[in-house]
Formats: sequence, C-alpha cells, structure tokens
Amino acid sequence: HSLGVYLTGMSPPWTVQLPSVSAFHIDPPLPLTDYKGPERANGLLLGFFGVTDKNRSHVTHAVVVNLDYKKELTIQLRGASALEVFDAANSKWSGLAEKRMELKLDGGSGTLVRLK
Repeated sequence: HSLGVYLTGMSPPWTVQLPSVSAFHIDPPLPLTDYKGPERANGLLLGFFGVTDKNRSHVTHAVVVNLDYKKELTIQLRGASALEVFDAANSKWSGLAEKRMELKLDGGSGTLVRLK
C-alpha cells in the first residue's frame, strides 16, 4: 500500500520534500528551486509503497516520475539494498544487484523500481 508521496527539486508549499534518509534517494540530489505560482512544479515525484506491520512501515517499491513534461531527466537513484527496475514493455524486472541505478526519464514519464 502507499506509504508516502514526496517531491524533490522544487518545493511548492503543499508538498512534502523527500526525506534526507529514506529507502530511495537521488544521489546527487536535484538542486532545490523555489516555486513561483502559477507555474507547474518540476523536479521529481517519488511515491513509496510497501508493507506496514506492528507500527512499522517497510518501503519495498517506488514510482519515480519526471514532473517536467518538456525535457528528459537522467538521475542516479540509490536504494537501501540492490535495485531492480520494471520494464513495462516486457513485463519483467531487471537489475545489476547494485544499490545505485541510473534512470533516464522522458519528459512527464515515470518508472517503477523496487528493492531486491
């Protein structure tokens, strides 16, 4: 189930920034820019998913979305353990058994990743 939704890169007042310590983070982090309404937010949205038991949440998956629909964004994603990315075209998970992964996100697109 959903455990949180975070933004990084831009900080509109109604959003929650990605915590500095989390199961997934961007390394290096995106530069933080001020939001000047009514412009659209840019940067990244990260949705965390996982399980909760006995008052503890355990993040297992994240959806990473490029909020800038006009340009591609390449990031380095770090995880608490080895990462895998879901290839929707082939319905398969793949990864290199590493805690760091480069993601290339087309403008406005996103991808699903998980901890192995």
